[in-house]
Amino acid sequence: MRTRNLSAAVLGLLVAVAVGLGILAIGGPETARQERRDQARLSDLSGLKSYVQCITREDGALPDTLPPNRSCGRDVRFTDPATGDAYVYDRLSDREYKLCASFERPELLSGRRYLMLQIDPTTGCTTQRVTIN
Repeated sequence: MRTRNLSAAVLGLLVAVAVGLGILAIGGPETARQERRDQARLSDLSGLKSYVQCITREDGALPDTLPPNRSCGRDVRFTDPATGDAYVYDRLSDREYKLCASFERPELLSGRRYLMLQIDPTTGCTTQRVTIN
């Protein structure tokens, strides 16, 4: 009887350790929430990229700022839904601009392309070039 109780306790301890190590390895629910928020930020930057391209096509020039423009998209989000901070748009030249966001898990961005964006994990920015016809 005593051996059976000891075996059950050891087995229970092993299961608890395995579950704990699994959560540690994948990061747990907070990590998953951070990754979902970062994915939303990537999606927003992709939408802003399309928005800038549309405005540039309509106006024939890269905008200095990102004004609301109904014909180019009503669903464009200019602010981070999690923090309320505005995404950064910076016109670098007549043909280049930068879009930036603050990412919670920037290490996951390193060396990857998301939604046709190459994000610098240290700055949270992508530099884009437009073609003006």
